[in-house]
Amino acid sequence: MSTKTFAPDPFSGRNEAICRLGGLEDLYIKSVKSFQANYQDSHAVLSGLVNQKRYEEARIYAHSLKGLAATLGMQNLSLCCQSIENAIIGGNYNELPYLLRSYEISLFHVIQSKVDHNSSCVGTGLSGLK
Repeated sequence: MSTKTFAPDPFSGRNEAICRLGGLEDLYIKSVKSFQANYQDSHAVLSGLVNQKRYEEARIYAHSLKGLAATLGMQNLSLCCQSIENAIIGGNYNELPYLLRSYEISLFHVIQSKVDHNSSCVGTGLSGLK
């Protein structure tokens, strides 16, 4: 029996995300690729804000990342952002190193994963329209 380490699907909410986009899987894929390109250094940005004790800016950035991740069906990444946001709101700054590491790992999975055509929602709504 193989002993693989389980890594959660970084796009576990992809079908719901595609359905919210009217079944436009190409738009979803384009959006994910844009996220992968534009936010690959977001951990460094977020960590930098925390290290500089710019907590309110870090909270706002985490909140924005949370929304983007949720919109794109990146549920684990969104939950990591929510945990960071909640820790800052609660003043639990000692939790941030662990939470930032969890975010970094989840982000790595999103960045390294290939997103392709295989949604169960394709063909519904406005799918195929350009």
